[in-house]
Amino acid sequence: MTWVIKLATHLGTLKKKRFDNVVFSDHNKLVGVRNPDGKLLWIPVEYLEQFANCPDSFFNNLAKVIDNERVLVVGYAENNTDNKKVEARVNLKNKLIFLQEENSEEDLFPELKHNDFVELYGYITRGNEKANNLGFLYNGHIITCYPNEGYIKNYRQALFNNCLIRGFVERIDINGHAQKRPSIKFSNISINDPGGNQLRLF
Repeated sequence: MTWVIKLATHLGTLKKKRFDNVVFSDHNKLVGVRNPDGKLLWIPVEYLEQFANCPDSFFNNLAKVIDNERVLVVGYAENNTDNKKVEARVNLKNKLIFLQEENSEEDLFPELKHNDFVELYGYITRGNEKANNLGFLYNGHIITCYPNEGYIKNYRQALFNNCLIRGFVERIDINGHAQKRPSIKFSNISINDPGGNQLRLF
C-alpha cells in the first residue's frame, strides 16, 4: 500500500497502468518512473505490479475520511536499517486521486487469444514461490506467468532480467469466466547473456 500510494501521488493518478520510458538501477532492483513533469521516482520493481493491478477504487473508503485536519499516513519500517521508515501521505490536496468510481476495464492485449502460442520479449519483475508465478513487464503492462511444469524456483536466474518467454495464453479462469487480462503458461524462458547480448536457454 505504501508504494502504491507513493507512485499514485507521484503520477497524479491511480488509473495509469502503462509505464513507458522506465529506467532500471544498476542491479535491476529499482525501477524509475517519470511523472508528467519529468520527475523520476525510484521504487522497488516488485511494487510496480502491485500498482498495475490495484483497482481504481481500492482506497475509496480510506480516502473519504481525509479532510483539512485528517491526513492518511501509510508506512513501514525497513528491516535492518535502524528503524528507518518508509511513508506515504495522502492529504486533502491529493485526496481526489484515490476517490474513483468503479469502471469496466477494457480487455488488455485483445490480440492475445486464449490458447495461442506466443513468444514475448519483456522484463521479469518478481517471483512468487508460494503462488508459483512470475511478474512479466510487457509493452508497459505486467502479465502474470505460470510454469507449464515444475516450479518457478527453477527460473531464479531470470529475475530482474530482460527475457524472451514462450508459452500459451490463458484468458479463461478455473470457473470458465473470460478474463480481461491475459496470463501466460510458459514452457521456456530465455534470458539475455550479459557477455554477448545473446539469449541463453535454461
